[in-house]
Parts: sequence; structure tokens; C-alpha cells
Amino acid sequence: CVVLCVCVYVRVCFRLRRRFGLLLKKFSLGQVPLCLAAAFPLLTTLSLFGNKIADARQLLALAEALQNLTEVFVGGNLCFPQVGDAVLRAQLLAVRPSLAWIDGRPIMPATASQQPP
Repeated sequence: CVVLCVCVYVRVCFRLRRRFGLLLKKFSLGQVPLCLAAAFPLLTTLSLFGNKIADARQLLALAEALQNLTEVFVGGNLCFPQVGDAVLRAQLLAVRPSLAWIDGRPIMPATASQQPP
């Protein structure tokens, strides 16, 4: 996994105004590469949009492990119809309160104070 992460990092990692991001959009990933947290601990932006991730718990575990994460794109994965957008947003905020953006939408104060069901 680390070799994959390094190769992907070289191709798609970017740095903008002290923000580090990794774009893994539409890679057909079936599982979340949890090694990303160890390989890129400074990530602030992560896009896993449009993959085939079926287990929302994997997304939550990665969000929890990435302590600098402020923006995440996770829509378009297989877990969305099962969990629902609002529930997954609340769960993401519960494990990573520092999130300011989820799927390109800002976190509003009312949203941030909601607890997952």
C-alpha cells in the first residue's frame, strides 16, 4: 500500500497555501487505503469521490486517522445509498470535528453541532 501511495502522491498530490491534498477520484477503489494516514499525515484535503467503497466505516476510520483533514470528498461511493448523505456527514464530523468542507459543501454551525444517529 505504501508503494501505491507514493506513486499516487507523486502524480496527484498538490500543495496550495499550506494545504496538502490527495486526489484519488474515480480510481475504482473498493476499499479505503488506510495506509494513507501513515504515509501522508499532513493531508488537509482528500478526495475519494466516485470510487466503489461500500463500507462507510472505512471512510470514517481514515477521516479519524488524518488529524489535519479539513476537506473531504467521499460522495459517489457505494456506501452512500446504504447510509445516506446526512448521516455520513454527521458521522464524519463526529470523528473529525476539524472538517470545514464535505463534498464541496461548507459545514454550517448547525450541521457541526448535530450528533450522528
